[in-house]
Amino acid sequence: MPHLPRPGFTQNELPPYLADLTLSEQQKATIKQIVNAKGEAMKTKMDEAFKLKMQIHNFPFSMDYSEDKVKALIAQATQSMAQAQLEKAQIDNAVYQVLTEEQREQLKTKMANFAHTPRG
Repeated sequence: MPHLPRPGFTQNELPPYLADLTLSEQQKATIKQIVNAKGEAMKTKMDEAFKLKMQIHNFPFSMDYSEDKVKALIAQATQSMAQAQLEKAQIDNAVYQVLTEEQREQLKTKMANFAHTPRG
C-alpha cells in the first residue's frame, strides 16, 4: 500500500491511503480537486529528480566526468526531490483537512499498522 499519492496521481481518483475510509461524495469531490490541482506539480518534480538521478548514475561512465559536475547534479536532484516531497506533504495535509475527526483517527491507526507490518 503506498503511503501517499503516487507520482502522476492526477487522474480522477482518490489517494490509495484513503481506500478503507468511508467518505462522503462531497469529500471525494474535494479530495479529487486537491489531487488534480496539485498532483501535476509533484509529478513534474519527481520526474525531474528521477532524471537527475539517472544522470548521476550514468555520469561516471562519461568522458565528460568531473566531480564538480556530479556534485552539481546531486544538488539539483536533492532540490527537486525536496520540492516534490514538500508538494506531496501539502497535498496530504490538504486531504487530511477534509477528513472528519473519526476518519483522521482511522487513517492514523491504518498508517501506524502499516508502519509495523514486516516487509519481505
